Amino acid sequence: MTLKDLLERLDELATILKSADGADGMVSRKDFRQLVATTDEAAQRHLLELFYAFIIRKENRSGVRVTHDLIDEGIDYIKTVILPEFEIAEVFSNKAEQAIAQIHESSLPLANQLIRAVEEENYLDASEVATEIGRYAEGLFFDDFGSEGSENVEAFFQAAEIDLLTPEAFAEALNLDENNPKEKIERFEDIGDTLEVFVEQHVRFGRDEQAGAIAELLEEYLTDLKVVILGEDYNPAVPPEHPTYIVGIDQDGSIAGFQTKVIWT
Repeated sequence: MTLKDLLERLDELATILKSADGADGMVSRKDFRQLVATTDEAAQRHLLELFYAFIIRKENRSGVRVTHDLIDEGIDYIKTVILPEFEIAEVFSNKAEQAIAQIHESSLPLANQLIRAVEEENYLDASEVATEIGRYAEGLFFDDFGSEGSENVEAFFQAAEIDLLTPEAFAEALNLDENNPKEKIERFEDIGDTLEVFVEQHVRFGRDEQAGAIAELLEEYLTDLKVVILGEDYNPAVPPEHPTYIVGIDQDGSIAGFQTKVIWT
């Protein structure tokens, strides 16, 4: 793989995406889904999904109108801002990863997946990620965010069409009643070092490789990783067991990860 390979793939990507526009000159979500449905190559489908989602996340607003100009701006952004930080090799060095991660919250996932797409590797959607997490979850626990107990973890999947994983989008996808204190989103935070803590806590039990496999699935195939804790704190009507989700979204906007509980008394 060379830089030339990446540049050629990006230009091809822009042309294909523009070809899906409607009469209004914009690629709506419906236009995009029709394009993906008629794309035979799995790696090409994934790359299209990745870039379309990146455009929306880069704009940092849902309902963005994906025009030809916006597509060109996205390609130019990758070429001029992200690619110069690449070390074109089999893997990124830690230094390259750190540099790319500082550019934009979606830059590192995009960079990693772009290389994999060029190499035509296989990919997992949210449902498949949840299935894989289920294979590793047995015997694992979650003990973070001030929890007074260690609770088992289990795979989680929710079909959705989310552009950005926000509290509002999460609540709508799970049909939560925000007027119900038991379903109120009490904490909604970026993933931070949660996965590192999760893995480290399993070292002394010899299950850190299991936990690490789950962390890798989340980081490799999902974006917008969040920690979501339900149940209003300090409310006597709410049990001490607060449903907790460590989740992200795939390129279709579905949610996956694992669910557990934190104990607050």
